[in-house]
Amino acid sequence: MPGVQPQPLATRLFGSSQVGCQRSIGLLARGTPPADIAAGVFRSIARRMRGLAARIPLRGECTFTGGLATSPSFSRLLSEELGVPVNVPEYPQLVGAIGAALIAARI
Repeated sequence: MPGVQPQPLATRLFGSSQVGCQRSIGLLARGTPPADIAAGVFRSIARRMRGLAARIPLRGECTFTGGLATSPSFSRLLSEELGVPVNVPEYPQLVGAIGAALIAARI
């Protein structure tokens, strides 16, 4: 996101969402642009995902699915954090439902 200055937020934003929200409100009150706050939230989430992904070996590339994968900005940031290319399917928000339907069809 060119021209955006990500604001540091709680590393464990979702483990303590109230603290993250209070910090965001404080930043808004001080006139911090909402795009900078959003970039900080994105970076915090990407770092958390990197920590989770470190538990498994990533070789070459990975595929990112779910609703957040519809954000090209987040997908680029995640790729930077993981250090590998991130593939996003055409309809990433539907991948889980399609997989569940395929499994259910076999039952």
